[in-house]
Amino acid sequence: MNSYKIQVFGWESVFHTYQVGSEDVKVINQILKDNNTQDLTKVWEDIEYELNLIDKEELSISRPNLDLTHLSFIVLDEDGDEVNYFFGDDIIEHSDIDPNYSSDHDYHVIEAKDMHGAIIIRHEENKGGIFEFTVESEEIPQAEDFSYSYGFLENDICEWEFISEIFFKKKLCKPEEFLDNNEKSRNVYMF
Repeated sequence: MNSYKIQVFGWESVFHTYQVGSEDVKVINQILKDNNTQDLTKVWEDIEYELNLIDKEELSISRPNLDLTHLSFIVLDEDGDEVNYFFGDDIIEHSDIDPNYSSDHDYHVIEAKDMHGAIIIRHEENKGGIFEFTVESEEIPQAEDFSYSYGFLENDICEWEFISEIFFKKKLCKPEEFLDNNEKSRNVYMF
């Protein structure tokens, strides 16, 4: 058996959610008014500071974006040499291999707990390295050896899909190291 390192590159979706109460909503509205904007993204740092949201995340998810055409896999041998390369759209959905598999565990419905409060979702998209993991195989891993499952984050107004898990020959792969990437966009929503 040979050991291969699989590096995953492309777009990554990062979600952070926060519950805020009615008094917090008033503070947010005042920040928006003071800055003459309705764009939460433009004043996010002010909101985060004023409400001290840094340690108040309810949910934090970091997953590869479901846009498989911009996802790539680099296969490295034990010497660190590249021995294969393929794109995300070359791999298949895991339920096509295992019809009984359900990725419901990575399905998140976000709702405000306080009817007078709100939920804030901060969505960032990063580009570059995502993560790497190791697989064991007699042969050089090929695209057809891999599959993926997807997850959701949604509320009453919108939803986002992402890759939840990656499998190699039906075995779940766990990220061992996260790779460097750059933030390309950030959007903040309040519902």
